[in-house]
Amino acid sequence: MNKFTALLSKIASSLNIEMSYYDDVSQILGRWEAISYEEKLYENGKLSNEDILMYNNDSYFEMVFKKNNRFIQVEKYKNIGQDMVEKSSRTGTYTIKGNQIILVYGSISEGSNSVTLDFSIAKNELITINDYQQRDLDDVYRHVSKRVFLKI
Repeated sequence: MNKFTALLSKIASSLNIEMSYYDDVSQILGRWEAISYEEKLYENGKLSNEDILMYNNDSYFEMVFKKNNRFIQVEKYKNIGQDMVEKSSRTGTYTIKGNQIILVYGSISEGSNSVTLDFSIAKNELITINDYQQRDLDDVYRHVSKRVFLKI
């Protein structure tokens, strides 16, 4: 990060102003525990489904971003009457470009796939937004999801 950008970042931080462009990977490093997830599905521009999940003792989602541009994603859930059970754990690499983070799951030999998320960080809160659409003949389907994390 150049000195001018660092100075602007410090000023914005002291005034509690969020910078919309991230070129300092260190901001995202560490463990982030999800506290909520919101998903909206649209069909031809009309809202067709909406779900909101508040993470609690029965469900857990975490992202760990490491210095070597690797990440670990862990999701756990609890069955009625059971202890916490790991549902899935995925790994991959990440790249930050502006206010987007690109997650590449798996490796090329495993048939990797990628997800591009818009993100913002303010103090100890990370918000990611996944917004994409696809066409199927004459129909347009759009998926918008928002996940809010706290740094732990």
